[in-house]
Amino acid sequence: ERLDYYDYGVEPGFELDSRDGNLRIKLQYEKRVYDDRRASDAMGAPIAGTDLEYENYGVKVRYRHRLTRQSALELTGGYGLREDNGVGYADRTQWNVGLEWTLRFKDDGRLVMESEYSSRLFDQQVVGDPTINDEAPEKKGFDVRVRYERPVPFVDIRGFSLVIEAELESYDNSNDERYTYDRLVGFLGVRQEF
Repeated sequence: ERLDYYDYGVEPGFELDSRDGNLRIKLQYEKRVYDDRRASDAMGAPIAGTDLEYENYGVKVRYRHRLTRQSALELTGGYGLREDNGVGYADRTQWNVGLEWTLRFKDDGRLVMESEYSSRLFDQQVVGDPTINDEAPEKKGFDVRVRYERPVPFVDIRGFSLVIEAELESYDNSNDERYTYDRLVGFLGVRQEF
């Protein structure tokens, strides 16, 4: 029950189209209120009478530029802040930048290559005590994905495709080696888009 919460928010956006490009900017505000969870002080002890609340503020930007009729390049970025209603133990700052290249084939297949660098930092988290929080005080690194999609042959269902995907994650945290890792993931399956 400590995970039960309700949240509400708004995400106003702006979109600008041109012949060869598309710019999207989205602002974010969200408030999350936990039903049975207290805000914590810097040592992780619950503060009496304070049901935990988070406020999230952020901005996301995407720019897509069509290179040719078959390919496009997309630049992405984002920045976000989270603040709690306690003494700031759960406050965090995060940002990311990314690049995506898409190539379409004559058989309706699509090759997508994505890369992203991201950073997330808890502003006041106590380092070195896993009993307080098992999340990394800082998480930074990159994620690279390659995906090929193609409509399933001989099946006439719109949005139904075969998918092959490989992903490499590499996160390093010089402050706490417990959260440093590299991971390689492969995926083969079918996807139905609605």
